[in-house]
Amino acid sequence: GKDRGRLAGSFRRRRELRCTIAPGLCRCHAGRDGVTRNRAHKVLAGWKARDGKLWFSDMHDQRVKTVDLDGRCEEVVRVENDPSGLGWLPDGRLLVVHGSELRVREGTGLVRYADLSALTPYPFNDITVDGTGTVYVNSIGFDLMGGEQPRPGVVAAVTPDGVARVVASGVQFP
Repeated sequence: GKDRGRLAGSFRRRRELRCTIAPGLCRCHAGRDGVTRNRAHKVLAGWKARDGKLWFSDMHDQRVKTVDLDGRCEEVVRVENDPSGLGWLPDGRLLVVHGSELRVREGTGLVRYADLSALTPYPFNDITVDGTGTVYVNSIGFDLMGGEQPRPGVVAAVTPDGVARVVASGVQFP
C-alpha cells in the first residue's frame, strides 16, 4: 500500500541503501569496529517493506535480514538453505520460502509450516498472504540453477490449517 511505495522510494533515493540496487554499498557488512567492509550481497530475494524497514532474503548468506533508512542492517533469522520469498501471517509471524517448504518463524528459528514438495519438483519462490491467512506461493517451474530453459510453473495455496494445493498452473516465472 501507501507505506510500501513510500519506503521503496525512500530506499531508492538513499545512497547508503544502494545494496537494493548496487550490491555492497550499504552498511549491512559493518564489522564490530564500525568499519563497513566492501562485501557485496550475492542474491537478494523476497524484498518486502514492513515496519519502516526493507526485509529481504540474502540467499547465499543464508539469512533473512532487514535494512532501515539509515543503512542499519540486522539479521532476523538464519536459514539452513537458500531462503527466498517472505510474507507475514495475519498474527505477524514471518513466513519464509525454503525450496519446497514454507517455514514460519518460531522464537529465534524457523519451523515447517507446510511441505510443498508433492505439488511440483521445482522450488517455490515468492509469497503473498491474504487476510484470512491463506498463503499463496509460486513455483518457478524449471531448474533455474541447472540452466534449464524457462517453463511455466504453478501457484499453490496453503490454508491456515496447513493444507496445500495447486490453484493455478501455466504461470510464467518473471
